Amino acid sequence: MQKERHTGHVNYGSLLRLSVIIMFMIILVVGAKQSDATAVVGIRKATFSFCLWILFSLFFYNHSSIADVIVVGVILVWSGYESVVGLVQLINNTTYDYGGPTTFAGSFFNPGPFGGFLACALSVLIPTLLNPNTKNYSVVIQYKFFLLVVIVLSVLLLSFSNSRAAVLSLLCSTFFFAYETTRGRRFLNQMAIPICVIVLLMCTWGYLAKKRSADGRLFMGKICMHAMIENKLWGAGLGHFGEAYEKSQYDYFAKEISIKNGELSTGSSKKEDRQKACEPFWAFNMVFLVGIEMGFMSVAVFINVVILTLIILYQQCRLLFYGFMTITIFGLFSYSIMIITYLLNYDKMI
Repeated sequence: MQKERHTGHVNYGSLLRLSVIIMFMIILVVGAKQSDATAVVGIRKATFSFCLWILFSLFFYNHSSIADVIVVGVILVWSGYESVVGLVQLINNTTYDYGGPTTFAGSFFNPGPFGGFLACALSVLIPTLLNPNTKNYSVVIQYKFFLLVVIVLSVLLLSFSNSRAAVLSLLCSTFFFAYETTRGRRFLNQMAIPICVIVLLMCTWGYLAKKRSADGRLFMGKICMHAMIENKLWGAGLGHFGEAYEKSQYDYFAKEISIKNGELSTGSSKKEDRQKACEPFWAFNMVFLVGIEMGFMSVAVFINVVILTLIILYQQCRLLFYGFMTITIFGLFSYSIMIITYLLNYDKMI
């Protein structure tokens, strides 16, 4: 078993528990201020998630090594199942409303969360296979052939998914894992310039390949900033991201609308932005989503929860650190929490 990393005498576990409780209380307060059906659904989901967090926390605390093996084993089996489903869809040229003729989405019915799931799974399975010190995972590692097959299939499907956020988040967590090893650190130091060039070319290709989508995300970020400022401390309310976004988008364009010589003028400086206008149901950024629906205070607490979780997982040398790191980066550009809601199927369970 790897020795835990010690980063000081701060009790990060207590801070994390306190932060999660505060976040839950903020959700209850914001929901109580709304008093509508959407708030009731949001509170029920938050309560369900909070109870799950308590159960998992107790289990991990009392049976950490067993819990890790179970989680890694579940990820291995689940990603294997999703890889087979995705491969069948790819062969059969299955299509969905979210993409083109080669779009496939596993059992998620959306290629975005599907790509994010594969990236998160790979960020745990690759270190499980390569890390020589993961003795706690011997139950999983003895099935190396199955592990290799799942990894190869997942990488293949991820490369065809066109999910830039998933690829980026996986590369970041994989580079971090490599830098934690002696050979990996030596290789990265020797190949720093070529790697930087390759990453730059990949980022350029990722932008140009889906330029319209990338420009749209940048425009959404700008409108989301306006929406966060407008809704300030307590936000627009649980489940009201779409309404708040549309109002801020309307206000953004309305500033240029005027009447000149008896004729309506819409201005020309925002002509390109008008082509990017949309009615989104998702922020594609967890910080924006939390900030718009629950206000600035919730953003600070949410970021604190994420950072503390990363610190605790890193201190304990758990392979799940890389998975959480991946889903955190993925959540800055796409559907991180939607991966969880798809898996838990909230709408049918609650």
